Amino acid sequence: MLLTLRSVPPILKSLADNTHHAASPAPIRATVEVSADGLSAYVNVVPGEPMAASALHLALKGASVLYGLQAATLATLEAALADPLFEVKAELIARGTPPSPGRDAIFTPFFHPGIQAGSISSDGSFDYHDRDLLKPVVAGEVIATVTPAVPGIAGRRVNNETIPCPPVLDFALSLGPHVKLEPDGRICARNDGVVLYKAGQSLDVVQHYLHEGDVDLRSGDLAMQGTLVVKGSVRQSFQVVCSGDVEIQAGIEGGSVFAGGSVRVKQGVLGSDFARVEAGGSFVSKHAENARVYSLDLVKLEEATACELMARRIEVTRCLRGGTATAEHSLVTGQLGSPHSATDTLVIVGEPLPSPVSDAAHKLEAAKAARSAHRRSLSPRSLGTGARQKGGKLGREQAVLARVDLERRVERLRKRDLLLETAFVQVQGRIYPGARLQMGEDSLVIAEETTATRFTLDPETRRIRGERASS
Repeated sequence: MLLTLRSVPPILKSLADNTHHAASPAPIRATVEVSADGLSAYVNVVPGEPMAASALHLALKGASVLYGLQAATLATLEAALADPLFEVKAELIARGTPPSPGRDAIFTPFFHPGIQAGSISSDGSFDYHDRDLLKPVVAGEVIATVTPAVPGIAGRRVNNETIPCPPVLDFALSLGPHVKLEPDGRICARNDGVVLYKAGQSLDVVQHYLHEGDVDLRSGDLAMQGTLVVKGSVRQSFQVVCSGDVEIQAGIEGGSVFAGGSVRVKQGVLGSDFARVEAGGSFVSKHAENARVYSLDLVKLEEATACELMARRIEVTRCLRGGTATAEHSLVTGQLGSPHSATDTLVIVGEPLPSPVSDAAHKLEAAKAARSAHRRSLSPRSLGTGARQKGGKLGREQAVLARVDLERRVERLRKRDLLLETAFVQVQGRIYPGARLQMGEDSLVIAEETTATRFTLDPETRRIRGERASS
């Protein structure tokens, strides 16, 4: 007799059901999720049959979680899985290490890169002349610092994969031969000069600088230690100050040049109230008009009109007309004066050149003495008798100052006498009436036109004498 499913006894059905459930796999209670960046892993646990700790480890391994496991959390979960009612959601089980970025090298200049708009003057006004185009420095001066680059530290994901960090930029500025990078990161100048800096490219200190254009509002005044070449002109009210030689490849048009060495101007000097040239060496130019020129050596021009010239020697190859020319040793010119009676030309030879440095020092000492006298006149002790006021320290200071002034005068006269022994004026062409010569205490006004004459001071009569060149 065949048994249908309905005729199976209840007890057998129950055994069959138990056999079926025993053969089915147990539900998975623990799952592992990894974040998109791979730096975090989380565990989710649902209620169910108790789980062994090895089952959790298998789940972690299946999700490739190999790095950064949180030991305390893992131990807690291993124990809790034995409880069929335990559940948790998104419990952090592993944490990776993010990359630590490095830092690029830092270059910190102690000068203003590029040209500035100007500067604030002591009276509060804005000075457009001081634009800081040139950055003068002296030997040993710190001109910049370098902070070394710091490399980054690579990171690691929970699957033990390395996360690289971006590379850092080392100090790559090319240093010239006249700067030195010290071990502590200071960049020092090896010699006097100006900073030559090309942003992101190179740094050096040079003693010779070529300025491509004019010295004007666009560049501001130029000042440096060393030698300077200006390819343009020095414009009205602007100036060049240089410890060495200066070459102006165009002209000086109302500007000023102060050089410790020689000054050479290719075209000429057109003066004004602001114009002035001072050279520790020679001054050479084609022509000068309404200019003030001071040279400790030679002033050489083709023409000079209405100028104030002062030098050890003066040579004007064509004509010197108008103004004043003072020479310690000699003056040689092709033509002196002008046929126009309104032109006044004065030539002085054998006169010691004033020293701007010593004169300034003397004026400073005089100012100090005057301030000291003023302070003493206001002190209570100065309110005594007139006899007491004339004596004491103030009187001694005034006496010293007077003695120094007298000594300077005597020394100047002694030097002038020596210069007059060899000083001369040589005119190779025409000398026009109205021109004046001064040598020592004697002066001579040219009354009628003459030519080719050499003037000296007679040592016996102390009078100026003229000797015509033989034809």
